[in-house]
Amino acid sequence: MIGVLRRNRLKALAVAAALALAGLVVWGLLAPHRDPRVEAVRKQGYPATLGELDAWYRAVPPAENVALAYTQAFALLAGGSASRMGTSLSRLSEILPARGQALTAEDKGKLAELLAANEGALRLLDSAPASGRSR
Repeated sequence: MIGVLRRNRLKALAVAAALALAGLVVWGLLAPHRDPRVEAVRKQGYPATLGELDAWYRAVPPAENVALAYTQAFALLAGGSASRMGTSLSRLSEILPARGQALTAEDKGKLAELLAANEGALRLLDSAPASGRSR
């Protein structure tokens, strides 16, 4: 009989210890952790979370958002006919002469082809809203 009580006591103590340990782990995981570096950023008036950033950096109406025009223009440059004709923007440095030197007739032709191939993108960049606002 005494052996049964001891075994039950040991089981009860083991269960109590396991529950206490589990409670500490859960409390440690759920307790808010304050990072002093993050708090220093907040003290300076800057956002420290995505939610704070979204509230801090206000949305711009699409009609005034310069970034949208740039994104559309760059998409045209990346997949446009410039890559199909063999003269891409990455090769522009091969076309342009060194500072102080004139363009050769061949380079002028290549540059004219490149500009013509990207006319749509250049128009978009030129028509970007003058608000200067973007997000």
